[in-house]
Amino acid sequence: MMHVNNETGIIQPIGDLAARLSDRDPLPARDAAQGFGKDIEALAHPRIDLVSISSHKIFGPAGVGALVVRRRRDRIVPLAPLMYGGGQELGLRPGTLPTALLSALVLPPSWRTMS
Repeated sequence: MMHVNNETGIIQPIGDLAARLSDRDPLPARDAAQGFGKDIEALAHPRIDLVSISSHKIFGPAGVGALVVRRRRDRIVPLAPLMYGGGQELGLRPGTLPTALLSALVLPPSWRTMS
């Protein structure tokens, strides 16, 4: 689900929707490219398992982003690689990291320790 629509600016009530899924199995994923950095509280809801962001939307360089995956004690988010190769990122991503771009993408401290 898109957090904030890039054309209309409509903000989806993702906190409310995540709360409705608290007793169900789906792993909610949020496209937070437009809203990341502006509405962190909604994205930090404990029921949201995946959040994707784009660096250039938070004053970082174009061409790099992040997928924030919440760790759960009782289950593992079933991610599968799109490309195969080296064993980087637990086998999920091949190739060399763009170090300069990644060092310019700085996530808020609260997102580095979400569990």
